[in-house]
Amino acid sequence: MDEEILEEMPVYEEPSRDILIGELPIFLCNELIQQINEQLVVTFMCEAGMDDIVGAFRMCESFSYADTTYDGYTIVKAFNMRVGDDEKTVYQITLEKVLEDPFADDQEFALKYAVDNMPDEDAIEHKSLFDNWEELKDGEWIPEGKRVNYDDKLWKCAKGHNKNTDYWPGKDPTLFEQLDKDEHEGTVEDPIPVPGSVTTSGFTYIYGKYYIWQDVIYLCKRGGIANPEELYGQEVKLNYAPDALIGHYFEKVEEK
Repeated sequence: MDEEILEEMPVYEEPSRDILIGELPIFLCNELIQQINEQLVVTFMCEAGMDDIVGAFRMCESFSYADTTYDGYTIVKAFNMRVGDDEKTVYQITLEKVLEDPFADDQEFALKYAVDNMPDEDAIEHKSLFDNWEELKDGEWIPEGKRVNYDDKLWKCAKGHNKNTDYWPGKDPTLFEQLDKDEHEGTVEDPIPVPGSVTTSGFTYIYGKYYIWQDVIYLCKRGGIANPEELYGQEVKLNYAPDALIGHYFEKVEEK
């Protein structure tokens, strides 16, 4: 008679209820870690005080129990405690994740729209909202009108082009225009200098402002229309120096 083969019965080993939250040991009550919607609820006992417990959970970006790892639950939404029949204190903490993207899609769109349409004079005051030229990838398309930071100055793309590290803002005047309106008031006493590259890269003038070109001061004022003062404050990009557009866009004021 063949010998009977006996198989050993598997032994069930319950996972330890002891886990670490950072360096803080806690003991789970009935293995209770619940994921409810976007929240994580942990019921446990611990010898530490409430402040230490809350601080540990806020600092702990990841912890594991059994075969599951919980990542990113560092926002404490609720913290409760009760004393059980055995006089032991049981804690319950409710956690949420930090959102990877703090803006919803519609908020991102609204923010990008506001930044893209911000007037140049306001953009100069908020340069940190714009990309750094160095961080753009070589070959990346830079559309006309895009503003970037370079050499602690804000520049506007004058002609759409693919980024080339050999042609940084200021190297080729046809590619970028420096937004430099905060250095000069645009008054008769402090006129805005017109760059020598105006005929190649163009220059953005502001109606009602005063400009200096080859030691002569000009007022940017639209000619041939009624009430030209109503245009004051509006911008116009031209590829001409003021002396070429007298009577059309400029009035000669005085020589230095």
